[in-house]
Amino acid sequence: MKRFQPLAVLALLLLTACNRDPLVGRWERIGDDFAGTIVQVGATGKSYMAKLVDVPEKLKTRGFARGEVKWRELVLVSDSEGVRKYKGQDLGKSIPREVQNPKSKIQNPTESRYSSFALEMRADTAWVRVFQNDLDVLGVAQIWRKIK
Repeated sequence: MKRFQPLAVLALLLLTACNRDPLVGRWERIGDDFAGTIVQVGATGKSYMAKLVDVPEKLKTRGFARGEVKWRELVLVSDSEGVRKYKGQDLGKSIPREVQNPKSKIQNPTESRYSSFALEMRADTAWVRVFQNDLDVLGVAQIWRKIK
């Protein structure tokens, strides 16, 4: 009987590995001013989230820090012909106009908020589009490459 326990554990591990979503892992942002940003995507119940692992200096000046949740409530909405589409919430930060004034007495130099976003993944590349009000695209598309 004890001989079958290791086999059962191995079978369960293989089954779990085969069912793992290809989104899970480390992703690096490429091709823009925030290139070098790295997030770790993991499962959280029925959705996924991504925490910042590596934060370039340009993002640090905007108030981003290692360990922050960059993407949350990320769910798969379609999987067809090698294209997986997800939707979720993306952490954005902005510097209020008052802070840009050197005489400002505001203590917190950044404002944080989560906005809706869509992620489209093909193989090991993902394109992210953040929405201001569920309709208008905010900024440009981000390109992410899976590194692990």
